[in-house]
Amino acid sequence: MRGKSALSLPLILIFLTVIMTDIQPVQAQTYEYELYVDDFTADWVDWSQVGDTPYLNATNDGNYIEASEYCQLAGSFTFEDINLPPCVVITKVVLEGYTNGPFDLTNDFDVYTTPDGVWLGSLYATGVPAWVTRRWYSWTVDEVYPAVLTEAGLNSLQVLVHFFTVDRLPRPPAQIDSLRLKVYTAISATIDFTPNTINTNIGSQYLKCKITLSCGFNASDINQSTILLDDFIAPIWFGTPVGNTLKVEFNMADVKPHIANVANDILQGAPVPPGGVGVPLTVTFNLTDGTPFQGSENVTYIAP
Repeated sequence: MRGKSALSLPLILIFLTVIMTDIQPVQAQTYEYELYVDDFTADWVDWSQVGDTPYLNATNDGNYIEASEYCQLAGSFTFEDINLPPCVVITKVVLEGYTNGPFDLTNDFDVYTTPDGVWLGSLYATGVPAWVTRRWYSWTVDEVYPAVLTEAGLNSLQVLVHFFTVDRLPRPPAQIDSLRLKVYTAISATIDFTPNTINTNIGSQYLKCKITLSCGFNASDINQSTILLDDFIAPIWFGTPVGNTLKVEFNMADVKPHIANVANDILQGAPVPPGGVGVPLTVTFNLTDGTPFQGSENVTYIAP
């Protein structure tokens, strides 16, 4: 993570004031992190390494890796660790690379976990030095890789880089100057859905949701206009906040087709088993001061 570490006297005085007034430190925490490469092991050295190891830890520092031939490999790279405060969870991880080289949609810088070889995404060159994110997406890759949505999984991540050309012919050299993981976090909330078994043909007209805040936060501070189910379904009814709890309801006419689509993605088109299939539903929202929250619970989808 990038940032100056020196503390001036005024900052120290502010810190002491925070302790004395008992303000919850989690409210002042950073919710976005950038974890850069911090180590390189030369398991594969097909790419040219220019400058000093670990090569991909900063931009425009004269250190980078370069490839031009089909199926060249470079690895293993690790990233800076993340240490999260209590109640904070990882919500999304985005792979980003600072690349340079001719714009060419027929080649990719594929990034895989090592040693298990899970594809994280494909980077590319734009024709000028630039930060780029993944070009191709798949429902099986949950904003990079589900395993990194935990602190332990993120901190143990190792990757290799694979240069791929569609026609297997050489290309003009292309470089990766820096590689990082952009990590988004939120404070965890407990979510309880009723009903938690859903048949698209029968049942309640509403999906009831009880939101319980953690770490001493008050539900009256929720910005109710920001509440969303899976990022796009808004509640149609709001209860009165009580302590750290708020009850809302979603229109089941909006929820049922969405759950059916998610279940189909999970099963990859296979029939729903007799006992149904678990479908994760996530509720996100902010407090009035912008503090982000997220909570999830599985419901069971029964085929009609």
